[in-house]
Amino acid sequence: MKVLLSAACCLSFFFSSGQVLSVTGFGGYTFRERADFSNAYGYINAGGHWGASVEGINRTGQGIELLYQRQGTHTPMYYYNSPNTQINENGDQTAISYFMLNAVNYFLRSDIQPYAGAGMGVALIDNNAYGSATKFSWDVKLGVRLKASPKISFKLQAQLYSIVQAEGGDFYGPSATNGISVNSTGNTYQLGLSGGVCVNFEKKHPPL
Repeated sequence: MKVLLSAACCLSFFFSSGQVLSVTGFGGYTFRERADFSNAYGYINAGGHWGASVEGINRTGQGIELLYQRQGTHTPMYYYNSPNTQINENGDQTAISYFMLNAVNYFLRSDIQPYAGAGMGVALIDNNAYGSATKFSWDVKLGVRLKASPKISFKLQAQLYSIVQAEGGDFYGPSATNGISVNSTGNTYQLGLSGGVCVNFEKKHPPL
């Protein structure tokens, strides 16, 4: 709740003292991640993701972004000596939801505007058999915004999300492990590609 209130205050400040409030809907693809344990290994399978963000951007290109992204995936687990036998066959459906607060910087020299961003937030891990867990997460991203008009623009970006101390029962479930130690402190790293459409609400008429 404190994070959301802080984000709302930041967005209000940027829109009141700055120039643009930008709302983006996006979708993309997240690549597979592997987790290794004492005598087994697991995957966060690749798949599509979708989400939305709200940004407040000032006249020099600095912005604050409040972002939500969700991926529905499978998290199978296997013994090293039996890679064709899945351990958690009935408990591998997992949804990962990111709630992030990012700082973003745009380069506003033309209608083709590169940008970079980084931030932090929380990841909600929801497994069909073992419940939910909330973890600290961070992200970095690089992309380009293509201006089609003062109101509409398009985004293409690559992003990396990390969930801190995530590998273990949060993804794979304690009862599925049959003696495997999954209470590791390892981090996950999810690399993805996204494309989106932005709708811009301008308080004034900035050179964006």
